[in-house]
This record gives sequence, structure tokens and C-alpha cells, in this order.
Amino acid sequence: MMGIEWDYFVQASGSLTPYSEEAHAMKQSMVLAIGLAAIVLAVQSSHAQDQVGAPKNLTPQIVKNAVSLVKEGKRYSLARTLEIGIPTHPFHHPLFYATYRTIPESLKMFAEYENQVGGMNERVELVMHTGTHLDALNHISRGMKMYGGYDAGEITGTFGTSALGVENVPPLVTRGVLIDVAGLKGVEHLDKGYAITPKDIEDALARQGVTGGIQKSDVVLFYTGWGAKWWMKDNAMLSSGDPGPGVAAAKYLVEKGIVATGSDTVAFEVVPFENPKRAFEAHQILLVDNGIHIMENLKTEELAKDKVYEFLFVALPLPLKGGTGSPIHPVAIK
Repeated sequence: MMGIEWDYFVQASGSLTPYSEEAHAMKQSMVLAIGLAAIVLAVQSSHAQDQVGAPKNLTPQIVKNAVSLVKEGKRYSLARTLEIGIPTHPFHHPLFYATYRTIPESLKMFAEYENQVGGMNERVELVMHTGTHLDALNHISRGMKMYGGYDAGEITGTFGTSALGVENVPPLVTRGVLIDVAGLKGVEHLDKGYAITPKDIEDALARQGVTGGIQKSDVVLFYTGWGAKWWMKDNAMLSSGDPGPGVAAAKYLVEKGIVATGSDTVAFEVVPFENPKRAFEAHQILLVDNGIHIMENLKTEELAKDKVYEFLFVALPLPLKGGTGSPIHPVAIK
């Protein structure tokens, strides 16, 4: 209330006179309250809108630039096959699936039709962090706080979360860059517990001759050789630890403005952790603090073998409402 309207309010109240100290103090208090309410509403509006994280920076121009990288049209599947017995992190549940309907059964079901149509299907039980997958922004917290300041206790329900679910992740279509650290070191695979550093990343980029290095809105993938060596060959060894980006590398990727990153390991980041008192700190830096999605169990060995270091990257998460992640079938196209 300002000017004449405020004067009218003061006079009508019968207890204050226009321009008195009491009226002036009340006026200041009300203006302050209105201002604070406006700030709260603005924050809430922004809070409600920002459930996408870093992929919100994927503009049409970035997509067009990424598509222009395709010269041969050769496609590389970056997904591991989903099958019984694949390794999963101990935090998650093993994959299980079984045949549900069979051809003989369905022939009986559709016996009234003369064309003898048959069909079959299966039922699947899995955690959404099974096989090659993407972590949504509600997967990891810092205390009870998630990306964007959301409180885990407030948004968690029977069917996932009411905010930050994987249904908010748009199709990831952008420039992809492979960091072949195993090749840089001249080894078949890095050892578990090896923390990839910013220097490793920059040295690998220089060795690979990637023009422009890592750019804003890129997807950055790592090849350590760990997954190719042990996946479905010795799952106990695969799950006993990981080479992967350390805390400094995670911060380096944040500075580059990427939208997502991933590796050929179970946990993405280095395990055992650099600081034994701080678990999954790279996850917190990327997901919680910066909204950068993480992909795990990628099949990057074919890219490394063919020396494909820059490519069009495409990944489509399943839009499970409230889901904390999604199996994906990412593709690199050169």
C-alpha cells in the first residue's frame, strides 16, 4: 500500500495518523513482508521448474552442431546386454526376469481366430540402476538435501519421488567425447582404486587430438578397460572396486559445463574412495551440487579400439515417474 491508499488505510484505522512514526514503521514492515513474500514465491517457482539439471542447457543449436559430427553413419552400441547374472552394486537388487506368456499358451487364448496368431512376453524385476543406466537427480543426496534444495523427506513416497524423477530427463542428444585413460597409460586396464585426475583428462585429450577439448553441454565418457576385462567374466573382481574419476576430476568436469558423464565401471567414480571417510563424493558433486547426470556400466571399449574420440551421442532414459534412474541404450555415431 503506497501513497493515497496507505493514507486512507491509516486514517480508517482510527489509531494512527498519516505520516506518524507508527504509520511509517508499519508501512516499512508491510513493504518488507511483501518483498520477502515475492522472493519466496520466486524461489519456489524456480525450485519447481529446475528438475532437469544440466541438460536444460541442450539447445537446438547444440544438437545441430552435434549432428554435424556424423561423417560415416557408423553406430556404436554403448550398452551391456541385460541377462541373468549381470553384476549389480550391493546397494541394488539383482536383475530377475522370466517368461510370462508362451506361444502354445497364446495359441489357445486366440484359438477363435483362423490365422493361428501366437505371442509371448516376459515379466521383469529390476532396480532402475541395472546394467547400463543413468542416475537421475533424486538418486543421491547430501544429508537430506537433493539437487535444487529439494528435501528428500518431503518428496519421497511409495512410488519414488514427487520431484527430480527420471521422467524429467530429456533425450540426451549432444556431442560426446571419449577419454581413453587406459590408452594414455599404455595398459589393458587401469587398476581399481586409481583416481583419474584433471591432468589425465587433458593429457588424454591432447594424445587423442580432440579439437576444442571438452566443450559446454558435452557428454564425457571414460574408458578404463575395467568393464571390458571383467564384465560377466569375473563379476566378483569387477565389483571389488573401480578405477574412475576422483574428486578433482569431478570438479574439473563441472567447470567445463558438461551435461552428463559416464564410465565402463559399476560405480563410475574411484573405489576405494580417495578419502575413506567420504563416500561417493564425486556423485554428490555432479548430481546434487550441479545436476550433472552419471552413467555407469557403459561399453566403451569399441570406441577406444577404433579410436573414436568425438561423436554424436544419443541416450533416451525411460520416463518412469519418480524413478531414481533408468536403464539406457546409449549410442555413439561417427
